[in-house]
Amino acid sequence: MKSCRFVFLTLAAYITGRCNASSGERAVTEVVNMLKKMLAKSKADGDKDREIYAKFMCYCRTNKADKEGEIKKRTKEISILQSKIEELKGGTGKLSSECAKLAADIDANEQVRGKMMKIRAKEEKAYNDLKKDMQVAMKLISSA
Repeated sequence: MKSCRFVFLTLAAYITGRCNASSGERAVTEVVNMLKKMLAKSKADGDKDREIYAKFMCYCRTNKADKEGEIKKRTKEISILQSKIEELKGGTGKLSSECAKLAADIDANEQVRGKMMKIRAKEEKAYNDLKKDMQVAMKLISSA
């Protein structure tokens, strides 16, 4: 509506200015020619807009179908991956309990090993003392 008012005001100003400068027939002819050009341009713009809109709608339809298919596919993948995650969590729980048991076994083994090392050290000292005594006894027997 505003554009129509603008066009008519522009034309009126143009006609008024041209009427003073030249004959009335020439001014009306120029206005008619200008209106014809504007009409042709408007039709061309409308055709171009319809063509662009048709391409846009085609894109929207194909894009929507593609996206819906992709969403269905990814939804299935998500459910499969969620079940795998749950399985792995179960396996992880089992492995965690086994790991804790092994860690406790290692600690117990370290304690027993420490006790055995002390016993071995005592027995080694006793053996070395006995060996030393035997060597001294052998020397005494040899020298007698």
